[in-house]
Amino acid sequence: YPDLAADRRTLLRFLGGQLGRCDVLLSREGPVDCAGFGDTVFGHFDERTAASQRRSGKGLVRVVNMAGATALAVPNGELACGLVLICRSEPEKIAGMLRLAEPLCVPQDSLAHSYFTRFSTYFPEEFGEPSYI
Repeated sequence: YPDLAADRRTLLRFLGGQLGRCDVLLSREGPVDCAGFGDTVFGHFDERTAASQRRSGKGLVRVVNMAGATALAVPNGELACGLVLICRSEPEKIAGMLRLAEPLCVPQDSLAHSYFTRFSTYFPEEFGEPSYI
């Protein structure tokens, strides 16, 4: 298994080699974008932004699309961490990946769930006219 902070070429080579040998590859990744910001455009400016990009906590998820693969992230209960399931972009492989992912799901954090799904906190007038008019 490669160092997940390795360059994209290394990760692409690894992923390409593994996806032909397995149905689903699992990678524990994160915390994502907590200690750094993992965006390509942001990271290209200078050494400071490149260092931030390297601290982003992203591994194989950086190259899934480039490998022509499909991925699904399953949170594990830690902030911005989880399992990334990766497979070839074929309907039967994706179906198997979804079946594998279901029992890996953990219950949602009740505080985060209520905080982010209680629309009345942010939209007291539903989705009609804003309250400041």
